[in-house]
Amino acid sequence: MFRIVRKEALKPTVVLFEVEAPMIAKKAQPGQFIILRVDENGERVPLTIHDYDREKGTVSIIVQIVGATTEKLNRLNEGDCLQDFVGPLGKATETEGKKKVCVVGGGVGCAIAYPVLKKFHDDGAEVHAVIGFKSADLVILEDKFKAASSILEICTDDGSYGRKGLVTDAL
Repeated sequence: MFRIVRKEALKPTVVLFEVEAPMIAKKAQPGQFIILRVDENGERVPLTIHDYDREKGTVSIIVQIVGATTEKLNRLNEGDCLQDFVGPLGKATETEGKKKVCVVGGGVGCAIAYPVLKKFHDDGAEVHAVIGFKSADLVILEDKFKAASSILEICTDDGSYGRKGLVTDAL
């Protein structure tokens, strides 16, 4: 069983879970994912690793509440346990040797883009980030992107925050 050590609502339908998973945290790399099951009868759900802390032995995921399984997951609280939390899976994003990069993400996909952006930043690359959302009330992870980017451009479809338009316009 894998204990939830932190649950934080980023938006009404977007939640960050930090899960105690020391073996996964030890090996996780940006771009990889996990598969979880909420309980023994639950479906297997793949989710990108948003962050990991090797010292604490935790892995963070960001979940958008959109269906039965994510609703069931959202009913869990700190101290509750997940039935299965398997990973890290998939091939890590190749980040070595890059000097200047642009990372683009949109909506909850920013949870995927951030660890890759941070790895480029930590490796010394000049990092430009373009992130987009439908509206200002859906913006997530702005502070994290700002801290790890040389240049950050935020776009909203409706123009309620940052630049009006799609991320491809800003790119």
